[in-house]
Amino acid sequence: LRGYQKEELLLLQSSSMDDHLNNNDGCIDDDDTIKEDDDLNMGMAHRRTIKIDGTLVREELLDEILVELRDWRGNNKRGGSSNNRERPSIKAECYMILCAPTIASAPEDGKDNKSRREKRKLKKMEGNSKLWNLALQAMKEVDAEFATRCSEIAVTFGFAGSPHIDRQNASPFYGLALGNFTEGTGCVTVECSPRVVAEVNTKNRLGRVDGRYPHWVGNYDVNEERFSLIYYDTLSAYQPPGPAIFKMEDSC
Repeated sequence: LRGYQKEELLLLQSSSMDDHLNNNDGCIDDDDTIKEDDDLNMGMAHRRTIKIDGTLVREELLDEILVELRDWRGNNKRGGSSNNRERPSIKAECYMILCAPTIASAPEDGKDNKSRREKRKLKKMEGNSKLWNLALQAMKEVDAEFATRCSEIAVTFGFAGSPHIDRQNASPFYGLALGNFTEGTGCVTVECSPRVVAEVNTKNRLGRVDGRYPHWVGNYDVNEERFSLIYYDTLSAYQPPGPAIFKMEDSC
């Protein structure tokens, strides 16, 4: 079996409710990353390729998000340093994960019983609360129901290739890409079946993809600017994988 087919077997083995609930806090860790030798861009000429556009995000909101992202990039205090990539198996210059803020009740003894990991998450959110709010507003305007289930957002710059699956997802994710990279490049690419691949255009658009199928970022000029926001649902009731992409008839 090719590498990505082995990953699909892992997906089937792990797609039960029990496996989902075994995740300790719902935050993304390094999931199954497919070897670069099994780069899924190779051989695409021999497979049917579907092209689909995500839903456009309001232009004024995109401008505000991009300002925040450009300030975040390289800013160590905000988690945008290339020396602090939170998912090292992914090929990206910067990679940060923001977890949804929760309303925590005060402990009866009045003491702060948060773990060091929880404190780090809170500190990171403090420095990026505006970015989180803007990103979530974009989601609310496109899919308000998913916005209520979004448990974390991955913030990236220079994400390239990196075929993988996200085994901790409870449901499909949304992706939004911003920057001056060329339109029609850097798509979220997902394998619908061994013979069908979909390229989802997420530039200034929110595209919905089931990350529990092999997926990666399609080719683009890495000298161009490409940020991305990936919206995950890792804590809600588990939804068995269905189609790899959406808003297409009889595609996958």
